[in-house]
Amino acid sequence: MASKIDPRKIRTDCGTQSRIEMNEAVIAEYAEAMERGEEFPAIEVFFDECDDSFILADGFHRHAAHMRVKPNDPILAEQRIGTVEDALWASLAANKSHGLHRSNADKRNAVKLAMVHPKGCELSDRQIGKHVGVDHKTVAVIRRDAELSGEIPQIQTRTVQRGGQTYQQNTTQVGKGKKSRPDRNCGTCANLQGDYCQIDHEGQAPWTPACDLFTPIPPEREEEEIVKPQNYRIVELKAKRSRHPQRKNKPRNTVCVDVPLDNAPLAAVELRTLLGEEYLAECFIAVRMLLRADNNSDDPFPGLDR
Repeated sequence: MASKIDPRKIRTDCGTQSRIEMNEAVIAEYAEAMERGEEFPAIEVFFDECDDSFILADGFHRHAAHMRVKPNDPILAEQRIGTVEDALWASLAANKSHGLHRSNADKRNAVKLAMVHPKGCELSDRQIGKHVGVDHKTVAVIRRDAELSGEIPQIQTRTVQRGGQTYQQNTTQVGKGKKSRPDRNCGTCANLQGDYCQIDHEGQAPWTPACDLFTPIPPEREEEEIVKPQNYRIVELKAKRSRHPQRKNKPRNTVCVDVPLDNAPLAAVELRTLLGEEYLAECFIAVRMLLRADNNSDDPFPGLDR
C-alpha cells in the first residue's frame, strides 16, 4: 500500500537505475505538471532494514521532478522490504509496459544487468526476456555479444522451465557438434537490413560471427527466358458488339492469345488459361456448329454482326 515519505531520505545513488541516462526534458515536464497540482503514480522504493534507508527502484524522473519543485513535501511511494539487489532487480522490470518509453540502449543495458544479477545469472534467455520486457531472441543476441567481448562470463548451467518443470540445463552441451562456418556473419545474414539487425534492432559493427538466429541471404534468381514454340501467331478474339443504342459502336472486351500453330493441345491449354473453362466450352460448341455447316451455304449463326 502506498504512503507518503520524505523524498530526501530516498537514495538514488545505489546503481539501481537501469537507464543509460536521465531525460532532462521529461523531468522539466513532470515538474511543471506537479506545480499545476497534477497527481503522479507512486514511486517504488525498497527499505533496507540493515542500513535504515530507502532505495529507489522505479520512478527516477518523478522523484527528480518532485525534488526540483517540492523538496520539503512528502512523496507518494510503494514501500517494500529488500536490499539494493532487490531494488535493482525490480528496476530492470520497470517501464516495460508503462511510463517513459525505454530506448534500445536502455533495454540492452537492462538485459546485461539482469545477466550478471544474482537472481538472473542462471536464468534462461526466455525468463530474462520476460522479466525485462524484451523478446528472448534479443536476449540471446545480447548474451552472445557480451560473452564474446568478455563483458559477462559464459555460464555452465542455466535454469530452464519447460512443461511446468524447472531444471538445470548444461549450456556447454547445447548445440554440441555444430560448428560455425567462418563465412557466416551479419553480412551474409538476411536479418541484417542496412546497418541494423532486424532481430534486436541494434547496429552490428563490426559484424559478429554466426549466431543461432542466422538466416542466409537467398541467392538471386536469374530470370528464366520464356521460349515459345515456333509458328506462333497472334489471334485477336473479338466478341459480338452490343446492339444497345448507347453502345452501338463500342466493342466489348477483347483479348490477344499466343496460339502455337503446330501444337493443338498446347493451344487448348493457352485458351483455357486465358478464357476460362466455361467460356471456352461455349466456344467449342460454336466451333462444332461451324464445322458441321456446309461451307457458307448453311450459316449456323444468321444475323451475326461481323
